[in-house]
Amino acid sequence: MKAQKAADVSLDRIHQFLVVQVVGPHAKTSLQEMGVTVPFRPETAAPLVTPDPSCTPSLADAAQPCGLAVNLGADGALVIHHRDDSRFTTSRLNGESHWALPRSDHIFSIEGLPASVNTLFSQLTEYRVETFHPGDWRRLEFARAPAWIYPQNLPDKTQKMWTQNHADPITFWVGCDPSYATYLEDTLNEFGLQPANDPPAFA
Repeated sequence: MKAQKAADVSLDRIHQFLVVQVVGPHAKTSLQEMGVTVPFRPETAAPLVTPDPSCTPSLADAAQPCGLAVNLGADGALVIHHRDDSRFTTSRLNGESHWALPRSDHIFSIEGLPASVNTLFSQLTEYRVETFHPGDWRRLEFARAPAWIYPQNLPDKTQKMWTQNHADPITFWVGCDPSYATYLEDTLNEFGLQPANDPPAFA
């Protein structure tokens, strides 16, 4: 089926974050003892609300969180943090009953009006935009590639049919293993998404 272009949707590659998975029986407790809020419900995320001073002001802003803490259920917790945030080095996260496993996730930012993003999602994933709520973090297939997705900002859903009526842009983060990064970017380009800026290419 020919790709239906998603008008007015931009694509960005986020390079300022690193990803580490903390596993073990005390993984979530150890993060909470560091002052990190780990959501109680699996497959949900919370912003790192107390940014390290090493975070730039723009990343400490509410609209640009300094990172995320994700409850992975039986798989422990995921920390997505600014690369200069010294709180989350492997040596600091490792403990007697929990271990930090660095990951190499590539993260994309997809931004556009709700209706336009919904046009894109209807062709690339089984989920529609309106099924997401603030704090959701889902593992899924995105363009047939294993990925995770997080709604970085969403509008007020109290208005019926907000997807069609809302005039402010929404943003989703999509993360994947680096082996799928080029494929995913090429696929999104086929749907009309182009980088909002000109970051360096993947290594």
